Amino acid sequence: DITIGGVRYGRTGGLFIYGAGSAFNSVVWGNTCAANDNIQYGYYATTDLYAKATAQRPRLSYMAFSNFDITDWGNALRSNVFQLSKENFTSGTAGNYPMFTQPSTTAGVSGATESPLAWRPDPKSYLQQKGVQVSQLNNFGNIITKSHSAKDFVRNVFNPVSALGAFAVTDEKYQVAYLLAVDGSGSTIPTLFVDPNRVVKDKDVTTSGSSWDTPLNNVSEAVKHMEEYIKLHNVTSKTQILVKQGTITTAGSSSYLYDTTTGEANLESGAIHLLSNMLMYGGYSSSLTGTTVTDTKDASGKTIVARNPKENVTRINGNIIGNYKYNSVHCVIFPNVHDAVLDGFYISYGNAEKPDDPNYNNTDLKDSYSYRVAYGYGAGIFIGARSRSDRKQDMTGNVVRNCVISNCWAPMGGAAVFVSGDNYLNDNSTLQQAALKMENCIIHNNGVRNQKDKNTVNQWRKSAGIIEAVGNATITMNHCTVVNNVGTVFSAMRHNGNVSPTITVNNSAIYSNATDSLTDRTQLKTDGTNLAALYYNGTNGKAPTGSNNQIDKLYDKKGIGTASKDAFKATFGNDRGDDKTYPRFVNPVRTIFVQRNADDPTLYGGTIDYTPMNMNPMVNAASVADGENVKTETDFVLNHRNYGGKPDVGAIENTTQPENGTTYFVRTTGDDVNND
Repeated sequence: DITIGGVRYGRTGGLFIYGAGSAFNSVVWGNTCAANDNIQYGYYATTDLYAKATAQRPRLSYMAFSNFDITDWGNALRSNVFQLSKENFTSGTAGNYPMFTQPSTTAGVSGATESPLAWRPDPKSYLQQKGVQVSQLNNFGNIITKSHSAKDFVRNVFNPVSALGAFAVTDEKYQVAYLLAVDGSGSTIPTLFVDPNRVVKDKDVTTSGSSWDTPLNNVSEAVKHMEEYIKLHNVTSKTQILVKQGTITTAGSSSYLYDTTTGEANLESGAIHLLSNMLMYGGYSSSLTGTTVTDTKDASGKTIVARNPKENVTRINGNIIGNYKYNSVHCVIFPNVHDAVLDGFYISYGNAEKPDDPNYNNTDLKDSYSYRVAYGYGAGIFIGARSRSDRKQDMTGNVVRNCVISNCWAPMGGAAVFVSGDNYLNDNSTLQQAALKMENCIIHNNGVRNQKDKNTVNQWRKSAGIIEAVGNATITMNHCTVVNNVGTVFSAMRHNGNVSPTITVNNSAIYSNATDSLTDRTQLKTDGTNLAALYYNGTNGKAPTGSNNQIDKLYDKKGIGTASKDAFKATFGNDRGDDKTYPRFVNPVRTIFVQRNADDPTLYGGTIDYTPMNMNPMVNAASVADGENVKTETDFVLNHRNYGGKPDVGAIENTTQPENGTTYFVRTTGDDVNND
């Protein structure tokens, strides 16, 4: 009973709020109050409140309660309040278990544990990655940031996203497996398995990561473990992290960039970091068991396709906490690394705009925290060495394959991809080279800010491109689909050392990118004035080169500068009734717009699908390079490139035609005298 002045105001075994108050990053579990079924939360509403108080009602954020389902929440303002199982753990049964080390067997004084450490959660606890440490967030929902503590009960520093409760939970113990490299290189290499949707049914499993049966569930943690393993065992070969379908955020123990002065990290610095010589592959089926990574059959004889990035979506989500302002600056970073491969991921909702600072102009002192974070650039993928001081070698051999990059925003450039060859090697005289090869990638609905607007003072650049290379940098793109983005498509900028970057594009579709947000592609003006520039190269920079790319016919009016019209062919029209020019996809996004933590509206509703339909001019239109084997080369869906005839332009092959043979198209209008 909650009794004040002889008056009973309510009953609860746990937290009680009289009138108004705030609680966050805490756990309320296992308390008893026999009179009302051990309810963990109670409140009393009153108008007797200080008028200028910050809280005028109960506010609960990032909290976990048992008996959640039978609790009367009244007028409490709740955000990210989680339901806990009443049991600490039940073997063989899925649940939201706190998994405390050795909790009390009974409530009350008589059941007190000998040590507070008995309440430290297991690394596999449901409480892990549910809390948000808010000391460096200027304006964050209902949490009073001044009351935040950066360190836990035993003075360990909380990560920006950490466990709920009094303890910063340690990472899981891991076990590395040795499997053949999934890139077909033939060697057996260290391997970790990750399942974002893992269900823990045995808390006594001592190590995780060596199979789909005992996987890790956090990619960032897997990267940290692999980095440790490489150092301990002096590994010089490739390594690999394999990830099942599911959604992961950029939060995790290897994700953050820490301030060397305060020892803390900004939440938005969270990113998935690749290591040199690392293969990171997504798109694996949730049905796989053991260490199977190739197609197999289930007990009924049905084939289980082991990997398909389009059907088994593995998403890297920059939306960490549901507050767009604090989304990740970069979703994925190749930080001063070489020969790293990212294959089979959907990357979305990066936001590189520095929060609460429209005057920010990227003139940070070298090695300052803001400089190292690299605000403004590379919201989807950032390749560079700003955060690293030891630059011994070039960042070459990096590959992004079979990936979708969408709804990423970088006002100063590189919304989807930013490759920076703008730092010097340790000799301080030679520019570090940065190189990226992109294959079978779909880049849609990302945005940059090419001109000043009412929302900003300095966070914009005329030079900003959706795909941007700076300095001693090289980007090579093969079979990519670049559609519905806001801002200049490519940017190649000189900077330090006066070195011109190069962008080479082959067999790619570049369509319906605009200067401003549009609710429908039909809003592109017939004179091409609101069609995005194909590229920006500054003074004496290089225009993009390549071969056999298809672009909007509006570029005939807009112009493509000094770029070759043979390399970038004006092909696509906007008239949906014109089969000769309209690039009809199965289910494209309707808008030219960057969604902020929301789904894209598609033309027909449902799932986005950029597979070209039969009459799309992309079909059977790709060129084949000397020595290229289209029978073994695959597309985004892992179908061979010559499915249905010649390869198609863009990331995905049309598969509605016969796999082999010849298809003839017939028009009924009788006016196709040119047979085109």
